[in-house]
Amino acid sequence: MSFWTLQTEPSLAAAFDVSVNYSFKSPKNVYRWDVGHPIFNTPNPVADLTSWDNLSWSDDGDALALVPLSDAQALAGFTTSPISGEAAIVLGNNGRTLYNGFLFDQLNPPTSVHLIANEILYVIPEPGTVLLLGLGGLVLLRKRRA
Repeated sequence: MSFWTLQTEPSLAAAFDVSVNYSFKSPKNVYRWDVGHPIFNTPNPVADLTSWDNLSWSDDGDALALVPLSDAQALAGFTTSPISGEAAIVLGNNGRTLYNGFLFDQLNPPTSVHLIANEILYVIPEPGTVLLLGLGGLVLLRKRRA
């Protein structure tokens, strides 16, 4: 997920294991803090995010802090090395959610498309797992009705 004014929605931020440290008004480069993480490598290689269009939005994103006592992990940030409160991409909720503190519409393709595809593939299981889970759900539903 990415949202341009997360500071106005603290419950939404908390649902992704983040809080807003500050907002910014023009695109900021995003540096991979965990370069080996699959969202930067599978299936598409994604380098640091440094090619932006400044579309003159009133709010271009938010630097993120991790929610205390959560298992959230900052995978990338707005600084070249990890600094608290400068996270740009956060993996939260036991690896089930990804939050991006920048706007995808300002990130130039193909980088934007590659990162989105990698993130989706990371949080959504491969089709075979989805099919098996779906069939299991159908069996349970059928047993309940019987």
